[in-house]
Amino acid sequence: MRLPALIPMLLIILLSCSISMTPEYYNEIKRHRSLAILPFDVGLYQIDELRYLTPQQLKERETALGYFFQKQAYCYFDQRRARSKQIYVAVQDVAETNRKLKELGISVKQARLLGQRELAKFLGVDAFIFGSIDIRRDFDAASNAYAAAYSPYGAVTDMLAVIDIRIADSKTSSVIWQYREPNKGYSATEITNDTLLFNNLFSYPLSRLSYKAFEKP
Repeated sequence: MRLPALIPMLLIILLSCSISMTPEYYNEIKRHRSLAILPFDVGLYQIDELRYLTPQQLKERETALGYFFQKQAYCYFDQRRARSKQIYVAVQDVAETNRKLKELGISVKQARLLGQRELAKFLGVDAFIFGSIDIRRDFDAASNAYAAAYSPYGAVTDMLAVIDIRIADSKTSSVIWQYREPNKGYSATEITNDTLLFNNLFSYPLSRLSYKAFEKP
């Protein structure tokens, strides 16, 4: 077989490597009528633009980003549901989700330790999306020696993110879908623009969800 003919196959393999799902995924996702999105667990490491923040300020920045990503993910589904009518699942308003988590008296990290069935029941949904985003400087991309020499953190142009987004199902009490990308690269300028950062990190994995693939019964 000629090499050009292999390229599309290789691209499909590479793209699919980041997504895993259970054998029940398509059956379970068709059953979902309500979905919650938890605040995301965000970690920021060795980033020049944030180097003047105190540990407390950095923690607050991570928390704020986690809630921002949650809100933007909600808007992603809500806008497409309103525009195309193809996304049938009802996404719980994040204010309600966060209120219920507060009533439960647990942090985002603690919520991830609860049983999927128990947490989904408490939230009143069939499934929920949760995950973590770790963002750091890409030291291996230090191709600009001059810039690297003046930055204690390495290169000033490239960043890496470890993305882990999952869907937990209430009926099976398990994670039925996961998107994981260990080395998502993007421009360092995006760390100062939350919307650009969300679009870069979340657009592809959210577009891979199959809620838009089925018609409402």
